[in-house]
Amino acid sequence: MPPYETFCSVSTLILDLSEDLEGAPRNLALVIHQMGEMGMLLLERFMDNEAKIQR
Repeated sequence: MPPYETFCSVSTLILDLSEDLEGAPRNLALVIHQMGEMGMLLLERFMDNEAKIQR
């Protein structure tokens, strides 16, 4: 599975999991979700820069 799809899948799974949690475990799941979202943004930026270099 390509890296972008992996980040998307993990992010979706963690967000779904957080709906079933409460308190500190839910907060932790949401933090992990945010980190996944930031990872996707960084990966998108990297892929955009890589495409510019290859042109």
